[in-house]
Amino acid sequence: MMRHWGVRFAIFFASIMIIPAAITLGVAFAVSKPATPDTYSGDGLWYFDWYKIQDFHDQGIDGSGVIIAMIDSPVNLEVPTLRGADITPIAPMGCSGEAPIVTTTDIIAAEHGTNVASFIVGSGAGYPGQTGVKGIAPGARLLAYAVPIDGEPGSEQCANTSASIMMANAIHDAVARGADVITTSVGVGPSQDLIEALADAAAHEVVVVAALQNHDKNFTGGEGYPDAYNTVLSVGSVRPDGRPATDSYGQEVTDYNTDVVAPGVDLLWQGGRDGNWGSQRLGAGNSIATPITAAVIALVMQKYPAATPGQILNSLTRNTGANGTHDPVFDSSGSYGYGVVDAISFLAADPTQYEDANPFLETMSRYAARKGDPSFDDGVWGPTQEQINAYLSDTDTPASPAASSTESVDGSPGVVTWVLLGSGVLVVVAVSSGFVFYRVRRDRRNKYINSLTEQLRQAQAYGDSVRANALLIEINNLQRR
Repeated sequence: MMRHWGVRFAIFFASIMIIPAAITLGVAFAVSKPATPDTYSGDGLWYFDWYKIQDFHDQGIDGSGVIIAMIDSPVNLEVPTLRGADITPIAPMGCSGEAPIVTTTDIIAAEHGTNVASFIVGSGAGYPGQTGVKGIAPGARLLAYAVPIDGEPGSEQCANTSASIMMANAIHDAVARGADVITTSVGVGPSQDLIEALADAAAHEVVVVAALQNHDKNFTGGEGYPDAYNTVLSVGSVRPDGRPATDSYGQEVTDYNTDVVAPGVDLLWQGGRDGNWGSQRLGAGNSIATPITAAVIALVMQKYPAATPGQILNSLTRNTGANGTHDPVFDSSGSYGYGVVDAISFLAADPTQYEDANPFLETMSRYAARKGDPSFDDGVWGPTQEQINAYLSDTDTPASPAASSTESVDGSPGVVTWVLLGSGVLVVVAVSSGFVFYRVRRDRRNKYINSLTEQLRQAQAYGDSVRANALLIEINNLQRR
């Protein structure tokens, strides 16, 4: 187990700036993109209009029945756009001392996580005279894992645990709780713990979406995990004109780990540098593009409950841009990956027509795979197929979105499908997979209890009574389910 003393986090929020009220669009480029409006109003909500999200919400497609886990900073649940949202705040795991901050109105501690959550489940309600950040999937359930940032309020309680291990613990927990999608807009250092957690997620077909670094990785270094790891969907940003985001030198960002790009520039951001939650500004960063992408995936999961996560990810690579379905085309320059995420094309295509396999599971290093040149291969970064297989129980098959959209986290009964035969006879078919999904949830829970029990032994060995008591309470709660 790798242990880095002190919490080291890289927030992928490159800049927040005030932008002129109108920007003329129409820049042409090679990779297809969603249709853009003729002008940009400057209200920071262009992503919502670009994707015609309100039309989908009016049809009842709002992420209902889907569980999204967000790993980020603490959240302020009092901002208007998050009031009434189905959010379960969860404390960081592996911290000692006083209970870490999970929710807070402290703008320094909670600004990032609050806005990331808002792009997922925000209602759009604002302070008087305002429109708040509008969420793509306001009907989804959000598990908000709080991981304090080094030097910010609450971080002192977690100074003994590396951010990578805390993220790994959160991923394991999200899998055990039945999450369908895990999204993180923070970067951590590499660790075997994180690789194992991603293997657990992949084995149970939980989609992991991660933000790329904002700067140009070809010229500068930094914390590049989990976005650089195998199986992860790594997201970059585009501007309202569809061009890639730019770095601090004004150069368009390239990153060979880019899988897709999504709106991430000139977007509404709640909370000002003056410490006032009622202030608003325009922000930029892959921190925004990533939850937008995760939330769009949640809409697809809701609309097509029979589709597996692998089929949905394959559909994503084939339905970028505004030109409808196409063969996957990867941009080897590192600017676009498989293209610009487009909710309209993505939601129009039935994913069940595609292969049931994670297209981001590589058999060589991601860099070599993206370059299409095995000579660059220095081994798989992140979970291998063998590591993933180790997390598959001998009694289950990986869960699909259908489980999350038709049963509760604690594994209540599955679905009943109504089948209309050609002769006009209506037949009721009880789907046995409901029992299989129950067993999947049960096995996830049991594995998680075993993991917590081992952590309890370690805490007791080190004399950490606070941590031990917290673990004991969590284990007892899980065993009662």
